[in-house]
Amino acid sequence: MTRARIPILLALLWSVAWGQSIVKSPEGVKSALAAMSEVVEQSGRLIASRDYAQLPREANEFEARLIEFEQGIGSQPSELKSTLEPLIAKARVAASAMSEAAQSHRDSMLPLTHRQLASAVAAMIAATPASMRPNPAPQAQGPRNIR
Repeated sequence: MTRARIPILLALLWSVAWGQSIVKSPEGVKSALAAMSEVVEQSGRLIASRDYAQLPREANEFEARLIEFEQGIGSQPSELKSTLEPLIAKARVAASAMSEAAQSHRDSMLPLTHRQLASAVAAMIAATPASMRPNPAPQAQGPRNIR
């Protein structure tokens, strides 16, 4: 390794470490992402069963977890925060639109708003460092053939 590369490598390592230290609560981020994923799943089940009355409550729960997520990533400027802010805004708009569609009985809009919400949460998870992503939910296993 040449001497010219060492300062660049050290600067890169420092910036990565500094960027991750900006995150106020990595466990809070992970917990909030897991809770938002659960809300998306529950909302999908409610829409599939045409039980729309609970969707505004789910949207409120989502907003609470979104605030928890924002608090977890902290208020200091960072590359991570600048990547996540537009995704957070999309998720907030989608949750609000889902709640509004349920309250105004625009049932045909609910699958679209739910897809937008699910897409926004998936993008937030993908943009978050792997160490702060929620653990994947265990997959349900079907019946086994026993001989």
